[in-house]
Amino acid sequence: MTRRRGGLVGRRAELDAVLEAGGAGPVLVSGPAGSGKTALLREARRVLAARGTPVLDVPVPADGPAWDRFGFRAVLGAVREQYECFDADPRLPDALDEVSRLCTEDGYADPWTRFCLLHAMSTLFTRLSATAPVTVVFDDVDRLDEPALAAAPVHRAGHAVLASATAPLGPAFPRVVELGPLLPDEAASLVRRQGKAPVTPAAETAVRQALGPLWGNPGAVVSTIAGLRERGQWETVDGFARLTGPARPITLPAAHPAFAVLAPFGEVGRRIVLLASEPGGLAAEDLRYAAAPGARAGQAVDALVAAGLLECDPAGTLRCRVPAFAAAVAEAAGSGARQRLHREIVARLLETGPREDVLARQLAAAGPAVPRRPEFAELLRTAASALSPGSPLRTGHLRAAWWHTASGAGRIARQAELVRHLVREADYPAMAEFVAEAVQDGSDEGERVAGAVPGGGEQVRGGFEGAHDGPVAVGRAAFALEPEAAQDGLGDGEQVARALGAPASRAVAVAVGRAAFAVEPEAEAAQDWRAGLALAAVLAAVHTGQPVAAGVRAELGRSGAAREVLLPADRWFAGERVEPADVVAALLPVWQRFGVPAPPGRAAWSGRRHGAPLADACAVRDLVPVLAAVLGEDYRVPAAGPLAAYHRVRTAYAEGRWTETLAAVEELESYQAVDELAREHARLLAAEVCGWRGETARAAGWLARVPEHGHFPHLKAWVQAGLCHHAQEPEQAFEVGRRAFRAHPFSRDELGASRLLLRLAWLAGRVEDTGPARVVVGVAENYHENRNSARSFGVLAAVRGLAAGDETEIRTAERLVRRRGDHELVLLSEPAVRRPRGWLREAYENTRAGGAARTAREPEPATATATGRAAALSVTEREILQLIRTGQTNRQIARTIRMSEKTVEKHLSRLFAKAGCRTRYGLATSGLGRHPDAIGA
Repeated sequence: MTRRRGGLVGRRAELDAVLEAGGAGPVLVSGPAGSGKTALLREARRVLAARGTPVLDVPVPADGPAWDRFGFRAVLGAVREQYECFDADPRLPDALDEVSRLCTEDGYADPWTRFCLLHAMSTLFTRLSATAPVTVVFDDVDRLDEPALAAAPVHRAGHAVLASATAPLGPAFPRVVELGPLLPDEAASLVRRQGKAPVTPAAETAVRQALGPLWGNPGAVVSTIAGLRERGQWETVDGFARLTGPARPITLPAAHPAFAVLAPFGEVGRRIVLLASEPGGLAAEDLRYAAAPGARAGQAVDALVAAGLLECDPAGTLRCRVPAFAAAVAEAAGSGARQRLHREIVARLLETGPREDVLARQLAAAGPAVPRRPEFAELLRTAASALSPGSPLRTGHLRAAWWHTASGAGRIARQAELVRHLVREADYPAMAEFVAEAVQDGSDEGERVAGAVPGGGEQVRGGFEGAHDGPVAVGRAAFALEPEAAQDGLGDGEQVARALGAPASRAVAVAVGRAAFAVEPEAEAAQDWRAGLALAAVLAAVHTGQPVAAGVRAELGRSGAAREVLLPADRWFAGERVEPADVVAALLPVWQRFGVPAPPGRAAWSGRRHGAPLADACAVRDLVPVLAAVLGEDYRVPAAGPLAAYHRVRTAYAEGRWTETLAAVEELESYQAVDELAREHARLLAAEVCGWRGETARAAGWLARVPEHGHFPHLKAWVQAGLCHHAQEPEQAFEVGRRAFRAHPFSRDELGASRLLLRLAWLAGRVEDTGPARVVVGVAENYHENRNSARSFGVLAAVRGLAAGDETEIRTAERLVRRRGDHELVLLSEPAVRRPRGWLREAYENTRAGGAARTAREPEPATATATGRAAALSVTEREILQLIRTGQTNRQIARTIRMSEKTVEKHLSRLFAKAGCRTRYGLATSGLGRHPDAIGA
């Protein structure tokens, strides 16, 4: 528990209970270690002192003499130290001397002397204050052998007693105030206070997940943050506290009481924690294998469960409840400790002849720690197939099955099966580990496979490195295709690649999985394992933000096909522009050989439907849409990682979820390995959102983090123009836009240019002077003349319509958006244009289908003024609308105005109907309840 301005972070009810019960008998504050007992007593002392109540603070030492069963030596020391604070009876020194004479080891040994000691202590407290009762505070009173007798003389003398202990102490302390866990919001406030700066949501979430049930324990939160800071895992950058390496585990400090529970059980206790913290937990039937005969495994489990560190589900599986505790135990055990432990268990199982499912479970957990035995492969595959699709154990089973499969085509098939599974699970850190392990283990896999096929090596080398008559180039490789076979094999893949702008060689690459090769399938295996691993390496690299390791790349680069697969990742991490066609040509053929062919008779996706959105996503460095299109239904966006966080930035912004947008940007900031273009784009979106939320200083802060000469000059000008508009400086907004187009006439920031032109046109339509409108139209015409693209023509049509209030031009722009469905062209309304509301909704839906960020609220017909709309809202609706515009969630709104979330949802439904929109963003930016204020794209 901590304090903040205005009071405590939590514990208000408990503090009030302590203060109110102070004169009704000894009061005990009870709670587990770290629950904030000492902090609560300290705050109670402060409040009592402010009220003029004398307080005697008696901290009970942990290392006091064992014979001092009543703790009177600590009382004597406290009275002498705080003597001047009390209006004491003149005879108090005599009482002190008497207690001091009796409080000895010999005095405690004699029953009569103990009685005299208690009587002398009562006399001491009677003379302690002659004018007002004293409140005596015993912190950690349960350290004493007889805490009741420590409080009895104080209470008998008419003084109040406050004490703390980890558990109730019986009738001697009739009033007990229990300290439960802090509420989630209170724990979050404590983290922010300990972080000494605003904490990024990603860091707060990581600490909460690591602590588990200890998240509500103030001592655990405070000590964990302090430990992170000492280990260099906590830093403040640009005013935000964050984790320096989100992938590094958060560990519980060694001084935490949890380790005192574990210590008596030694190695067996550590083994139990290691096994119970694995994804599948520790099955009760496996417990006997985890410890040597005679070890106190059962007692260790009971103690850990009682302490809340482990839990046992109805199926009898033990699981660790505090990941930070398990991480600390694993760190102390050393790297590979779990695998070595499972290897020992496998050895015991093989001696006793266990059930196959038990053996498979241990083999999966042991992984490469168990020497390769091909007979285990089928056992592991069978066990994996018996697991549910979402079981956390499947990855370990499939990985171990690959490890134990003999070299050859079968092992390559297991590799493909595992990679596809990891894609489905979106577990890209595990994929990176697997790639490194597979490359290290199989550096000569190609030679072994090729040697097993007569003439295989020559076929592979001829098919991928040689030059034959009429070869069809696939990147750097050359396949010996007959012209007819090549023509038949192109099919839909060629359509896809050509629709995406791929050259002919790339078109063949897309169809490689369906072409007829002049090599036997067995011979392809020599290069397939490297190409498959290259695909996995690329996926792991772009999702984790870490380039493919040099050693991995060197080994995989021995295959020409693998080099082609790695090429997009190389260009990506070099900061070069990556087109969707590059990704398709490199990844799709290999993915299809994993057994995921395109549906027969049609392309995997349509270039018309997907080409432009994928190009737009790549232009701003978001590979998620491209990967989703290539990998199909198997692909899922991971929950963590820089690419996933950036994708959430874009999607949350596009859907108008401002609070989530800023949270995702702050999460992205917590990662060190982030593409610089993606970081720049995310910061610009954060500045834009803050501008519309009225957080001008915060918007300026985000904008200051953007490089002066960045990759999105027009998007930056778009944000700056918006901030000028918020500051009521339209002339400055026009100047910012003109300056951007003059300075960067040929910038590749096409999305930014489109948004900037639309914003300037919208601003021009809001002023009476026609000069700005002519200037903006001229800039748009020059832009279209330079670009001469469908996008630039659509922007020009929209600019003309918005600047002139010409509905025909706006309708033309809307048709272009509908036809292309490709970019965030947002139709903005101008007050002079009176379009039917139904048309606006239709245009809005068509624009949203193309990924539009938002649309502006058109003004009501002349009969419906802004004042009239505001008057139509109830007081509650106005309050909810205002909270929506500050970015609050339904739960936060419900708490603020004290109603249920269901009631809030009903009010929102009515507000959506009145505003004519379907999203919170549309509602927030609508003219409902205020003067119409359209928002630029």
